[in-house]
Amino acid sequence: MKTLTISNPQTNSTLTPFNAHLVKAFTIIGFIFLCLGSGAGNLHPIKIDSNACLVVVGNILNVHDKTDNKCKIELITYNTVTDSVLLKGSKHRFRFVLSKDMNYAIRISKKGYISKLVSIDTKFYTESDVLYTFEFTTDLIKEEEAKKFNPDVLELPVALIKFDYQHNYFSYNKKYTTQIKKELYASNTQE
Repeated sequence: MKTLTISNPQTNSTLTPFNAHLVKAFTIIGFIFLCLGSGAGNLHPIKIDSNACLVVVGNILNVHDKTDNKCKIELITYNTVTDSVLLKGSKHRFRFVLSKDMNYAIRISKKGYISKLVSIDTKFYTESDVLYTFEFTTDLIKEEEAKKFNPDVLELPVALIKFDYQHNYFSYNKKYTTQIKKELYASNTQE
């Protein structure tokens, strides 16, 4: 009998195939109600298909300023923008539904700020029908502040997100992000 493990690390329970499909169905239905319910004004409508495995929800802290109230979020696959969201007004959150076995990048850009990249790998070798969720919060660096940072590091992704087999959910690579932060704040000694 095929079994499925729920993605929540606090509830590592095992389900029968029928119950696993019920959990996925209720998760998708609940997610749709979440999209239609209160707070949905901050998130664009989404499409969910059978190949979906990960919902990425981002929150940009400093999306609003006095000069430009717009922030562009792009989902990139195979060096091509496949989806995008323009945050304006009071909106500061975005959401993308990602398919299995793909490499993605999310580019966050705003006039007067340095663009930020997040890399996401949705390849995982666990038989699962679960729709996982990964949420993150970030802010952008103003161009004038970026002059004191290492310019080579500004072009690199700030996070690498992939499936964590030990904990059975998607997570970011903490060592990579810590190293990027160290290198970002290191003075440019090549000049």
